[in-house]
Order: sequence, then structure tokens, then C-alpha cells
Amino acid sequence: MQTGAWPEEAVDIVGGDLCATFAYTTRFGGVSIAPVCPFGTFDERAGTIETSVPMMFVDKLRRLEDAPQAALGFFSRKHGLSATPGYVLAQGDVTFPDAPPAGYLEALHERWAEFLGSVPEGGIVRKLGGDAYYDKRLPVTLNVRRLLYWKDPLAAGDPNVVGDPLAGPPSPQRPPKQGTDPLVASRKYVKQLERDDGHVLGFLDSEGRPFLVPFTPQVVDHRIVIGRDDLPRGGRRAAAMGFWCNPQLRGQGVWTVRGWLDVAGSSATFAPSASRKFNLSMGAFGQKVLTPILLGFKYRKAVRSGAVRDGAFVRSG
Repeated sequence: MQTGAWPEEAVDIVGGDLCATFAYTTRFGGVSIAPVCPFGTFDERAGTIETSVPMMFVDKLRRLEDAPQAALGFFSRKHGLSATPGYVLAQGDVTFPDAPPAGYLEALHERWAEFLGSVPEGGIVRKLGGDAYYDKRLPVTLNVRRLLYWKDPLAAGDPNVVGDPLAGPPSPQRPPKQGTDPLVASRKYVKQLERDDGHVLGFLDSEGRPFLVPFTPQVVDHRIVIGRDDLPRGGRRAAAMGFWCNPQLRGQGVWTVRGWLDVAGSSATFAPSASRKFNLSMGAFGQKVLTPILLGFKYRKAVRSGAVRDGAFVRSG
């Protein structure tokens, strides 16, 4: 995409946020959401934003191989390099190689040191799995078709749109067979909501691309009140994410939930059908020791399954 310059505020945010929300499609007409660290890697002239995905995340890479539609939402300045207010959403299609290109890891490690601290060159962590965490990674490049910038952090009002014009609202979806009532008791996540620094809601737009907006949640009778009056009317599959972190991710927590979004008039409620949460509060030990070792186990599992061979991702085709 190159139909205009990105707003200066958006450039500062994309280049400075420690974490962003990455969303891609599911086979059932919904979205999957997870936090990523983009490391400030982007090319405004080429219209691309890059993030780094560990090779052992096989299911994610398989899905992106089959359906490259994706989005990045930049929702929080906390512990990053930017203080510019606002919210940035980038929509497009992703591409990625089978193995790290020449020079990629060296450049990544330089950016890593800026955002997450130094990368260890050796030692016990490397032997126990750190090589998989730091080196077995692929650059996943979002080729941006549309970039939206709101001056308001909660994306209120009309955005500045660069690239493809916004399409009309998506049509309502057919309810799932299990119904649209909440299947997750609020006691399982309400405390997590209070701890999170920010929350993002995701669903498919009328072009079949993930659309992400920040929101402020409230829980009423096991449903989550979204607190927005600008969402597409009707019901649809959706996902939400809450996230908190310490500087350099030396402690982080993620709450993700899938379910049914129902919008009638100015009321928008979300009924969770599945919920997961993860909290790691072990400081530098967790970020530099425990996480690399755990992902090392996951990488070896990917190798045993045949999804990774000779340091490269094996495509399904």
C-alpha cells in the first residue's frame, strides 16, 4: 500500500510501542488475538509493519499460511518509546519465509536490546532452550492495505484513513450451534480485567479482515458490556484480549476470550464461550530464563512433529 503518507503520530506510535495486538482469522468466521512485540520494525514507504513469530507457534503459522488476512492494533504506550496519544489500526495481508533470512536475526537482536534488554550470547539458558526463543524466529510482515489513526486512545470519532477506504458495516452472522449465552463464569476473569492495562475487541469487517478496537469492559451477569456505541449492528463471532506488562516484559499477563458479540442500538454486550489467562510475574528471571526454557520445549515438540525441519518451518503444501 502506498497511497499516502502515514500520519506523523501513527509513525511515532508504530515505531515506539512495546507491544501491540495481532489478530488473524479463524476457520469459523471469527478472529484470534494475541499480543506481540513489533520491535518498532516498519517501512512507511513500502507500507509494511513487521513482527517476529517464534517458529514453534505452528498453529498460528499454518493458519496465516492458509488465510493471510491480519491486523495489528497499537493500543498502549506503556513502557514503550512513544508518548504520542491515540490508537493505530493496520489491516492487510501477511507474508513470511520458511527460515530466518540472512541478517535478520542480527538486526532483530539489535532491536530486541532496545525494547527488551540484551540478548544472551551463551550460557545455560541458551543450552536449555534460549536458542529456540531468540533465534528460531520468522519475520511476519503485514503488507498494510489500510492504516487508521485516531487521536483518541479509545478510538472515538472518525479516524484518519490511509490506503483503502473503509468499507460498509459487516452483515450479522449466524449464531453458533451451542447458542449465544455465556459459557464462562465471570468469576474466572473479573479480577484479571481489573489488573489489565488495556483491552481490545476484535471481529471480522465486511472484507473478511480482522478489525480491532479498544474498549473499557464492565461485567454484568456473566456478560461483558463493551461500552462502545459505534460497533456494527447485529450478532457476530468476536474475541477480546486484556494485557498488562512491566518494563521490558519482565512480568506480563494476557487474558484472551472468544464468544458472541451482540449489538442492538447503543448497547454492545459480549458473551464469553472460552477464556484463557496467563500471568508471569517473575521479573527478569521470567523474561530471560523461564520463558526461553518453556519455549525451548515447545520448539523441540514442533521438531518432533515434523512442522520444523533443519531450522525451517515446513509448509503444509
